[in-house]
Amino acid sequence: MGLCTKVPTTHILAIILGSLEIGLFGGVIFGWHSVVYVYKETGYFSDGCSAEKSLTPSANVTWQYHTPGTGTPLNSSHDNATPNGTVIRSDNMTTTTLHDSGYSNQGNSIHYDDLSCEEKIQVQSETGVSQVCKSQDEQFNLVFSLATSINGILSFPSGILYDRLGTRISRIFSLVTFLAGQLCLIFASSAKSYLLYPGFIGLVYGGYQILLTNLQLSCLIPSLRSTIMSLYAGSYDTSSSVFLLFKAAHEGGVSVNTSFAVQASLYFLIFVSSTFCLLPKTRIPFSIPNGYRLKCWLCHKFCRKEELQQKENSTTGEWKMDETGSIVLCRDASNSADNLDGEREDAADVQKLTEGDAGNGAYMNYQRRVSEPGERNAILTTDKRIPDIVISDTTSSLAPPSDKSAEEGEDKLLNASSKKRKTFRQVALSRLFLTDLLWMSVQRLRSWIFVGIFNPWITRLACGDKALVSHYTSVYAGLQFFGILTAPLSGRLMDRKIKGGEKYGNPRYERLHASIASFVLNSTVSVVLTVGTLIPVLELQYVTFVLHCLHRSFLYGPNSAFVANAFPSEHFGKLFGITLTVSALFSTIQYPLFLIMQGPLNGDPMAINIFLLVLMVISYVHPIYIWCYLQRKLSKIARAV
Repeated sequence: MGLCTKVPTTHILAIILGSLEIGLFGGVIFGWHSVVYVYKETGYFSDGCSAEKSLTPSANVTWQYHTPGTGTPLNSSHDNATPNGTVIRSDNMTTTTLHDSGYSNQGNSIHYDDLSCEEKIQVQSETGVSQVCKSQDEQFNLVFSLATSINGILSFPSGILYDRLGTRISRIFSLVTFLAGQLCLIFASSAKSYLLYPGFIGLVYGGYQILLTNLQLSCLIPSLRSTIMSLYAGSYDTSSSVFLLFKAAHEGGVSVNTSFAVQASLYFLIFVSSTFCLLPKTRIPFSIPNGYRLKCWLCHKFCRKEELQQKENSTTGEWKMDETGSIVLCRDASNSADNLDGEREDAADVQKLTEGDAGNGAYMNYQRRVSEPGERNAILTTDKRIPDIVISDTTSSLAPPSDKSAEEGEDKLLNASSKKRKTFRQVALSRLFLTDLLWMSVQRLRSWIFVGIFNPWITRLACGDKALVSHYTSVYAGLQFFGILTAPLSGRLMDRKIKGGEKYGNPRYERLHASIASFVLNSTVSVVLTVGTLIPVLELQYVTFVLHCLHRSFLYGPNSAFVANAFPSEHFGKLFGITLTVSALFSTIQYPLFLIMQGPLNGDPMAINIFLLVLMVISYVHPIYIWCYLQRKLSKIARAV
């Protein structure tokens, strides 16, 4: 009962279902480290590798070192001596040359665990024990880079598509691309590794559309808007755990192709149901009017009586559709015309909310029906766009004014609206948006590089031990599940009331002030994370895993909430798309950085991480600028007083 009267059940269902959709299908690509492990196990892109990866090193195997230039091993019990520096298994099954190892030992034999990390990797790579294969790693990193970058480049056109055509068309496009990608992955094999390229491109782009079209659901509970956006960002992070389930299924004997088939089936059922049975055809208004409801045929069974009663109590008019497809509620402002001077009557107030303009969010089309003497049913229609800050005053105070005051009030609203509204170009070139773009670009690069090089990086730290690589991969993937719990914390930081926030005289500036803490916290986490990756200690990486999960939790949510709070909402789709497009273009440098690491740096990411550390420090520019921006606003307010 309470849910139906305070927050409609359909709204709660929509928010939960949106989180489920994003969590199952939205950002699965960021579980890349888990699925790469599976693909390496099954031989994808292994054509360039020198040996099959079938053996597993044992701590009980003894390796012998043969001194360069001699014909006999230090351990004289073996007759298979070689003149080069070699390490030989004691069971004589494998012989591997360690070129220029520079290793010397005065003992009779060398245990495998006594080898240096570089020697272990070389031994395992040449004997087929390790997953280390540079050409294979380059192919997998290229798949990840292309999928994430192309999705980012298409984010801006996707925002335009969403702003112009609405929710349903965007989601149908998502349906087609996601399922097309799934089909490629279902039919991929080690002989058809090239299918991973179109498969993951479709998967990533379709998943992004899921996130974009569900962010509008945060408007259903205005007081928790940033929290819900951050919850969805957390769900986007958590979806990376889906590939951990794929890895577990693979280890249990279920092929990765079967796992993708199951995911595609779930996607079709859930996505089609929410698209055509719950979400609006166009968009949800940024500032929802009183009585706004999502229509859900299923929920009517549970809340029909309460909602109908509420509608009956709050509206005494009639819902109609005009020639433009707008839903119009004609609601009587008074039950009698006796309040006015005999010849005049303010018969009804009409609130009109077109689905198209509702999607712009910040504006409503407002109509007032005024009866003139002798024309009791004439309608004086004004189609004026009223900013968010005026909507509450307009809808809460419907006392019938005189004709003159009504006309003057409407003229003032129009003039104020035209002065306050900014064009898309003005907003996109503002320093407030450009610093946000800088912050998002460097932080996204930090996140993508961590995911993209995770497998070769952790393999290097684990000295090629497949068991350790599998363990750390599973731990990292499991920690990402908690993103759905940590992400809303950043939203609460942005939704909280600022002490002394009333001094701004505008809730928009108060929200900007609240966002500073989230940006500073994320930048600080990214700095500590990068410092952790600079320390080549395997056990320490448990801490970096936690830090990276926090970093991603405080990345997409605060950025989307900041764009929604700081700029006109009719530009939200385009601005959000620009941040993702530009940051994705900037993040394409991850692939050349990876090639540099694999080539000149010989697999050592130290120099790359130092470069990233410098960028993370630069990212503090954004919260600093927000602070300066607000201080200038306060100075103007003080001078005006």
